[in-house]
Amino acid sequence: MLDKIDFCSALASIGLPEQGSNRGYPPAQLITNFLVSIWSGANCIEHLEVTRNDEVIRQIFNWERMAGHRAFKRYFQKFDQATNQRVFTSLYQWFFGNLHFDNYTLDFDSSVLTRYGNQQGAKKGYNQKSRDVALIIL
Repeated sequence: MLDKIDFCSALASIGLPEQGSNRGYPPAQLITNFLVSIWSGANCIEHLEVTRNDEVIRQIFNWERMAGHRAFKRYFQKFDQATNQRVFTSLYQWFFGNLHFDNYTLDFDSSVLTRYGNQQGAKKGYNQKSRDVALIIL
């Protein structure tokens, strides 16, 4: 999918912050590696180590070596508010400029999750002194 949408070229053209070290990973590799790790189930920064040791992912993307979680932390510290604004504005413009709809579907999810047991439509939990909302609408 990333090859089909030419994601690496888009990353190269938006002006990601560069690494200061000659041993640093290319910024496009770090971002792609981060996305692949999230898609593979990483939900915190330390879980990025799982994909670091995955030889198949390294070969698929033709990377010589893969970054560990500290490399991601150091790289993401280069992003301040101005950098975020510049990079993500360019990335969103690229993404939505390449997004072409031939039909539209509007989908509403009316799932209701209750807290503190079966609430049957109540807006407060069983503890009447608590102001917690019992229903969460997604």
